[in-house]
Amino acid sequence: MTIDDAITKIDAFLANLDEEMVRISEELAVNAKSMIMHRIQTEGLPGRHYSTMPLPPYFFDDRALNAGGRRLLDRHEKKAIRDAQRAEGVRVRKNKALDELDDGISYYEWRLANGLQVGFVDLTFTGRMWQNTGPVVTEKHGDVYVTKVTGFNEETRQKLRWNAERFGDFFAVTQEERQLLDHVLNNRIHSLEKKYLA
Repeated sequence: MTIDDAITKIDAFLANLDEEMVRISEELAVNAKSMIMHRIQTEGLPGRHYSTMPLPPYFFDDRALNAGGRRLLDRHEKKAIRDAQRAEGVRVRKNKALDELDDGISYYEWRLANGLQVGFVDLTFTGRMWQNTGPVVTEKHGDVYVTKVTGFNEETRQKLRWNAERFGDFFAVTQEERQLLDHVLNNRIHSLEKKYLA
């Protein structure tokens, strides 16, 4: 290879570096989001459990995923009607199942009724928060490329903010995940060197 050939290759490498680094940064962001989501959905947030504190049943209106969730809401609605009738002095027949039902529904109970796991907090009910989260913009700050990962719509951004307020920076990668991402980055940079400089 002549010096002119080497200069041409280096010029091509430098001319395409910004575009290539944006692509690599976005690829790393997608990989990081996938690793974080997988970890949280399979292991949960450390030390966190779903609440057993009752909430008013209307909190869950129109949010049932299946017949189990709808059945739980129906039972609470029937109990509320029976309680209102009793308060008005109307005599109602005994119904042990309804009479012993708590006044509210805990999130733990709500997840069980909808067929979801309750062993740990996995930040997944419908899955829409995770589905609608990803890289939205990549910026260059000096020699550093930063890809912002957030919700694609306002509903998702609100869920992400709300969960961050409750659980802290749940979107941080672990040391092991960082090592995997570093490995991917090194492979991509090596591929760039081969593509432009070999």
